[in-house]
Amino acid sequence: MYCPKCQKEDNSGKHFCRDCGSRLLDDENKESNIIIEKSSGSKVLDNSSMVEEFVGGSYEKIRGIGFSLPFLVFGPYYSLYRKMYLFSIIYILVTFLILYFIPGLIILPGIVQIVLSFSFNNIYLSWVSNKVNQIKRSSNSDDRATVLKLCRQFGGVNMLPCVLAYMIVGFLSYKYLFDKYKVMLSKYGINTTSEKSSYNELQYKNPDGMQLQTSESGSKIYVYYGSKDSCEYTVDIFDATLSARNYLHNKKIYTGKDIKQEIKEISINNNNWELLEVKTTSGATVYDYAANYNHKTYNVVYKIYKDSKICMANKDKLINSLYFN
Repeated sequence: MYCPKCQKEDNSGKHFCRDCGSRLLDDENKESNIIIEKSSGSKVLDNSSMVEEFVGGSYEKIRGIGFSLPFLVFGPYYSLYRKMYLFSIIYILVTFLILYFIPGLIILPGIVQIVLSFSFNNIYLSWVSNKVNQIKRSSNSDDRATVLKLCRQFGGVNMLPCVLAYMIVGFLSYKYLFDKYKVMLSKYGINTTSEKSSYNELQYKNPDGMQLQTSESGSKIYVYYGSKDSCEYTVDIFDATLSARNYLHNKKIYTGKDIKQEIKEISINNNNWELLEVKTTSGATVYDYAANYNHKTYNVVYKIYKDSKICMANKDKLINSLYFN
């Protein structure tokens, strides 16, 4: 029999090589190795040599531990890098479908990635073993150098699929997931849009004396502060899948102690708006208007802190001026 490591013949009948100490091949494991006849005699190509050639220079590190820090950080992009194409495509596709159809499970893919990272190296080496066996079956008549060359050719790493997948997933996420999660955040009164061009769809006349202030969130805020009057209003836009009424109903910015009136449907310049009136614990009166238009929810919130007559009059002027192009 032949030593799988140093390739020297050993007919001593012992289980370990006299030269290098490696375990010798016996009748039970001969079938798992390729025996290639040459003019100088038989040489044995063992599985471990093929696996090592397939994996490349990082074989010793990967073999030593099951945990994979690269997979923890990069997830399926790392498995693509390792040429696990089918595994990676299925992983990315399932993750995308979960995020698209079940937004509430946004944390699940992260948990799965963490769990898999603790055994990914073992999963990868098992996959490599299967690939090596395929190479064996298709190359049992080749010489040793050719078989190892095939392992290096089909194995190793490839950066290009990672870059392409990252670009494709980024595009699809922006097109199909970004707006969905903006809507989910908008239920809690969180504005994530800065689409200023959309403000042109809603026309309104700013009452005299109310000054426009800038807002990092993208909201338009107008304020009026006087000795006897103090008020402000905001104009927001959200990509909408909810009706205007449900949008107001699901708003989380009001506390349980705030006094809410029933939501009312009103008509303003031939457009339907929903109105929620709230008396807050701070003493402010809030008039919260919402309307759906062109797949967006428009939200106008007018808050009165002090009023002698000016703030209420300004509110009426503003609301009566609302109309869509």
